[in-house]
Amino acid sequence: MSAPRAPKSSHKPLPWQGGVALLMYGFMYVPIGVLAIYSFNESRYGANWTGFSLKWYGKLFQDERLFNALGDSLKIANGHERAHNRGNPHGTAGNF
Repeated sequence: MSAPRAPKSSHKPLPWQGGVALLMYGFMYVPIGVLAIYSFNESRYGANWTGFSLKWYGKLFQDERLFNALGDSLKIANGHERAHNRGNPHGTAGNF
């Protein structure tokens, strides 16, 4: 005696659903790709491409405020995780 088979689904995808899904993914991810490409633009403004450059990433990593904000965020996340592990689901906001 063989194991019972699951009933076949009568729901079949419609032919246009794949196209709509591709359009939606394109609508969401193409702008992200454009931003990623233009982040390497040498121009201060993104209206025209003036050449490939890493200077903006150099300026980004020299900004001390960025690292201060990152440190604060990590402290808050670490404090919340420790409070959650102790059984306090509300975290410890302000206890750095």
